[in-house]
Amino acid sequence: MNASYDVKFWEIYRNRSSKTPSYVARWSVAGRRTSKTFRTKELANSHMRDLRLAAKNGEAFDIDTGLPESMLAPEPAQNDYLPGLCSTVHSPAMEDLGCPDEGDGRLCPVGPGPGTGEGPARPTRP
Repeated sequence: MNASYDVKFWEIYRNRSSKTPSYVARWSVAGRRTSKTFRTKELANSHMRDLRLAAKNGEAFDIDTGLPESMLAPEPAQNDYLPGLCSTVHSPAMEDLGCPDEGDGRLCPVGPGPGTGEGPARPTRP
């Protein structure tokens, strides 16, 4: 993440180019302008208030997105696969999905098995 503490805020203005009223909040991070459009002025004010509070608390802002660290979406995990289903149910269909053989140490790409208490239980076919 390219971060900067150089943040400047502008006033919210009404977007007159749209048919329905909308309001644009503008700010810049390290000289790079960022804006976001909102349906109401109150929503735009709320967003700017959150940004100003983050700047006041000393948070670094991401230069690419223009958002503070607290507003950035968490990066997805490298491996979202969960073990379980391969060790509880094994069928040729599972092999087609790339399910590893039991005991080889790899994680299952399908998800947890039924009855493990994790995630939705999948119905079993007779």
